[in-house]
Amino acid sequence: MLQKLVKNLEGGDKKNIYDEFHKYLMVTHLLLLKGETQRKSLHKVSAALCTSLLRYTKDVRADKAFLDAGNANKMINENDFAYIFFNRYIDLYDAIEDPENNGISENTDFEETDIPSPYEISLPEKNLLSVTERDEIRDWVLETNMDGEEKHLPTRTCEYCQF
Repeated sequence: MLQKLVKNLEGGDKKNIYDEFHKYLMVTHLLLLKGETQRKSLHKVSAALCTSLLRYTKDVRADKAFLDAGNANKMINENDFAYIFFNRYIDLYDAIEDPENNGISENTDFEETDIPSPYEISLPEKNLLSVTERDEIRDWVLETNMDGEEKHLPTRTCEYCQF
C-alpha cells in the first residue's frame, strides 16, 4: 500500500510530500528486511541493514537502532563498527537517564556520514536495557578500546556530489 502511494505521488507537484513518504517507505522496507534476515540468520546482511537504518534515527527509535547495529556488527566481528555504535548507544542511554546532564559531548565519529547528530533526534522517556545490561556493553566497549587502535567508520565518495 505504501509503495503504491509513493508511486502515485511520484512526479506530482508536491515534491516535499513525495520525499516524506518515500523516506517512510525506505524505513519500512529496511525494517522488514532486517527482521527477515535475522530470522534466516543472514548475519552480514542484517548488520548492513541495521547500519543503514542509522541514517533514519530521526524517524526510528535512535537508542534501539544503535543497540541493534552494535549487536549485529559485533556478531560478525566488525568490532570497529560495533564499538562506535555501542559507544553512541551508551551516550544515548545516559542522556535518557539524565537529560539535564546530556553526556553526548562530540559527534566526530559521525561527522562525515549521513547519520543524524544526536542533537537532532528525539530521545525516548525510558531506556530499553537495565543498568546491568548496559554495564555489560560498557565493559565490552572499554575492553575493545584497550587495544589502542583508533576506531572509525569507513567513508565513500557521494555518488551525487562527488565528496
